[in-house]
Amino acid sequence: MVAYWLDTMVFISPNQQGYYSLDLAPTFWKLLEDKANQGVLSITRMVCNELIRRRDPLTAWVDARKFSNLFVDPDQQVQAAYTQVASYVMTNYRQHRAQEFLGGADPWLIAHALVSHGKVVSHETKNSLIAQEVKIPNVCQAFNVATISLFEMFRELNVVLEFKG
Repeated sequence: MVAYWLDTMVFISPNQQGYYSLDLAPTFWKLLEDKANQGVLSITRMVCNELIRRRDPLTAWVDARKFSNLFVDPDQQVQAAYTQVASYVMTNYRQHRAQEFLGGADPWLIAHALVSHGKVVSHETKNSLIAQEVKIPNVCQAFNVATISLFEMFRELNVVLEFKG
């Protein structure tokens, strides 16, 4: 079973903010592929679609790997879990906020993690329900799905990234 499911921003932030940009840190990107090939981490196809729609340098990297082990299509179990996640979100959040959340990859990410008993890797932080913005950690908590940061995942995997000059 896949242990870690990566959110869209786990790709965008490292590349845009430069700390693991494609041109400066190919080791980071190779690590993601290697861990996917080992079955340790995965990304829902919906994250792939979000990344391809961006049309930036990351798009080419994702597009070249869209049929690799990195990206997984939802099966019937994940689709059933998605229905549970969608029902929870529609019941607990304002309609426009719920629809916005359900229109993206996040509910699918949570559904995959729920089915595989994995963890969601995300940069999002939990907020109060009063804020009414649907956040991955809040929804994950409702389903007892753990959320961790990219760096926490590295620590759990005992990964040390070395950069050579």
